[in-house]
Amino acid sequence: MANGNDLYAIQKGNERVPGAFRSSAGGSIPKGARSVSFANMGAANGTVDFGNGSCVLKPDEVINMDAAAIGDTLPEIEYDGSGTDLLILTLY
Repeated sequence: MANGNDLYAIQKGNERVPGAFRSSAGGSIPKGARSVSFANMGAANGTVDFGNGSCVLKPDEVINMDAAAIGDTLPEIEYDGSGTDLLILTLY
């Protein structure tokens, strides 16, 4: 059973590392992210695959995925921004 100091350390959390980039090509977000967002800023469709099938991301659409539970992370996420402009935000 955790003592009070252990519980405080868990609740306090760790500093996370944010990232932001644009892509007009295919790529992937490595597994282990706590949160990932995709915004299609271009005129063509993009795709995002969370490992259980791809999702079409139409122009002006946004997808946010968060591993909300303590210690949980997301799997590898593949995306394809060919012909469009994806703005991608990550939090590790």
